[in-house]
Amino acid sequence: SVLRWIAEALHYLERQQRSELYAEGLDQVIRQPEFARGDMAYALLELLRGGMILSVLLPQLEPGDEVRVLIGSDLHLRELRPFSVVVSAYRAGDESSGLLGVLGPQRMAYARSISMVRYLAHVVSRLMGELYGEDENIGADDAVKGMLN
Repeated sequence: SVLRWIAEALHYLERQQRSELYAEGLDQVIRQPEFARGDMAYALLELLRGGMILSVLLPQLEPGDEVRVLIGSDLHLRELRPFSVVVSAYRAGDESSGLLGVLGPQRMAYARSISMVRYLAHVVSRLMGELYGEDENIGADDAVKGMLN
């Protein structure tokens, strides 16, 4: 119905306004050979500062994705083509609460990045569940098993 569509649109806009990007380790990214040209570093910093990277990543994530790897042209933005992103949603209950991930050069250590992102998403989801009183039965053993899969 029209009312349902409007409610979903309002919910989407509310989530967009609440979206915040926290970036750590940018100095390590900027030191990579891909940034020998200063214009690439500037373009990436502008994407991160403006939150544009979130608008690129969100539509590409499927609700059931545990960890998603996007390489170069998968990112659908010219400025991001030299890079890769390993990203996962963390959840409180059934609903996605946010994203965490690693942005790096295409030659990144994918196995390590995927394991770290998967593990951190499990831990943050568990903490969110505890914080909001959800009964998430993700124990440390389950998170480690998930990290190894």
